[in-house]
Amino acid sequence: MTRNERCIIKILDYDNISGIYVILNIITWKLYIGSSVNVARRLCRHLYLLRAADHYNDHLQQSFLLYGENSFEFFLLEETPKESLIDTEQQWFNETQCYEPNKGYNICKIAYSVLGMKHTNKSRALMSEVQKQSYIDGRVPYMLGKRHLVQTRTKMAQKALGRICSQQTRILLSESHKGIYVSDVTREKLRIAGLGRMHSTATKKKLQSINRGKKLSTDTRNEISKALRQSYVNGRIHPLLGKTHSDETKSKISKALSGRTASEKTISKASRDWLIINPHGGCFYIRNLAAFCREHNLSRAAMGLVADGKQSTHKNWLCQRHY
Repeated sequence: MTRNERCIIKILDYDNISGIYVILNIITWKLYIGSSVNVARRLCRHLYLLRAADHYNDHLQQSFLLYGENSFEFFLLEETPKESLIDTEQQWFNETQCYEPNKGYNICKIAYSVLGMKHTNKSRALMSEVQKQSYIDGRVPYMLGKRHLVQTRTKMAQKALGRICSQQTRILLSESHKGIYVSDVTREKLRIAGLGRMHSTATKKKLQSINRGKKLSTDTRNEISKALRQSYVNGRIHPLLGKTHSDETKSKISKALSGRTASEKTISKASRDWLIINPHGGCFYIRNLAAFCREHNLSRAAMGLVADGKQSTHKNWLCQRHY
């Protein structure tokens, strides 16, 4: 029987035992102390990660690779009830000072906590580079395709209630999302996920109060206009093009707009003089292009394209804005 086999058999003797364990380097006498409700399972996990050169404790992993598996002992230090595991582990921490680099491999000074541990600037830079490279290499975030439990989502929602992002955070979020376009596949997934989902009455009132009286700045309007024009250049089509609202949606829209009248200011803004030339050369100076198009069986949208120079004619009719 090899030494490694004897090590595994020894570890399995601690199955279902709650207590404090130690991983000891018999060459340097440095040690790693931990606690578990099942010492055998935890030690097997440590040994598996160390053999795979994938242990989360880099100090311990490098030492394991340098001195070899035969230089390490895995054993139970003290059998302890589950209720007092952390307190007992902390006592061993204080006694052995295994968190000191010249005495042990533990990173944290406090048992079962990362309190007091600070990543170095070098470590932070490395973690940042790894995250960036993961997206370049096409590696998927570990939560992609998974969902939090209902209890977890409820806790997250309660914790976020009333949280308001600072102006600086909003600017950073805005900058990070600029130039990002959602793919057609993602849009379809979002559409399917949102089917049948409706805002509560309280949420609707909040949204109404937030947006009431809000006016888009001239810069924002220009950006929206530019984005819409570019979408047609890039071949992206408006999501409602060729589709029709359901009867239920039409009824809701009609009900929401019933009784609403445009102000004189709005009417004056929307009104515009148009010069229309029919196929026979006749000229018409009109004010309401939509009514004229209905009367002569023309498309208002097509006549607008003619006026914008994006279409030569519509049914041999010409249209110009008359200032």
